[in-house]
Amino acid sequence: MKGDSPNIKFQIRFLDTKSTVAGDHPWRISYTIDQTKATWNGTWQHVVIPLKSFKETGSWDNNTWYNPEGKFDWKAVDRFEIISEYGALGTQKIGFDEIMVNGSPLTGIDGLKATDDQIIKAWPNPFAKIVTIDYLLDKSGIVDLSIFDLTGRKLETLIRSFQNAGRHQITWIPQQKMAVKLSGGIYLCKIATSEKTEVVKLIRKVE
Repeated sequence: MKGDSPNIKFQIRFLDTKSTVAGDHPWRISYTIDQTKATWNGTWQHVVIPLKSFKETGSWDNNTWYNPEGKFDWKAVDRFEIISEYGALGTQKIGFDEIMVNGSPLTGIDGLKATDDQIIKAWPNPFAKIVTIDYLLDKSGIVDLSIFDLTGRKLETLIRSFQNAGRHQITWIPQQKMAVKLSGGIYLCKIATSEKTEVVKLIRKVE
């Protein structure tokens, strides 16, 4: 990064994904960068920030502030932000290049997959027009499989019926049965059974 003023001070942060669980919010984990972290003399500098140095800073959701509750989830990161948290920058100029996380480009989301112990997975993910959702049921019972946006609004119910134990698959084609046109972005697929509830993040690429 580089900057042209000794008074530059801003915040970088990660926001996790707001799930459909009651009381959940898009929690933040943040780090402040100022003249103690970089020399703002107009030249490029390589800055390394350990992720363990980030501190939870709460959540702003639906025009309400929520203090930190230790609920930030690194496994559900939705986005990275650079924010002028301490006031407008005015004429100050800051440059960024080659932002990396753990040695991988920040935009490298192709590797985002459900963990092996989850009952629900999706591929390809990211997807363009169609995504296959795979899930494994330990017991027979009622299954509710639905798609939500990041505000928690239900967009479509894919399954709500009794299903036998075992592996199942279903495909989701956005807009096939919907009146609302969905843009590229992040959506949540939630499966609920009598035993557990899980959510998998679906990333739709802009066509």
